[in-house]
Amino acid sequence: MIGVGAYERLAIGYDPIKRQLIVLTTVTADAIDAPTYTIDKRHYMSARRFCAEYKYDVEDAPFTFAYDRAASVAGVYYFRLKGVKAARGLTSSSTEVVAHQSL
Repeated sequence: MIGVGAYERLAIGYDPIKRQLIVLTTVTADAIDAPTYTIDKRHYMSARRFCAEYKYDVEDAPFTFAYDRAASVAGVYYFRLKGVKAARGLTSSSTEVVAHQSL
């Protein structure tokens, strides 16, 4: 969907006000000073840092993000959090780049 493959890197941030993930592909992620995450050969990424940063509560899982739109800047995509119950677990006030398991 967003054109990334195994062993590529992504940066993923969360905007708690808009309840959105912001996904930056390799070229865009490399252009900013933020941590990136490597996609493994199965096309998965670890969710541990995302869970720790945004106090992901497994009792409210699963968290579902639906594709919203692409930005006008190449390599930037938005996914919106679905469900009100799930939003309680993601409470950070920053939009720091973090990891998420599946998109």
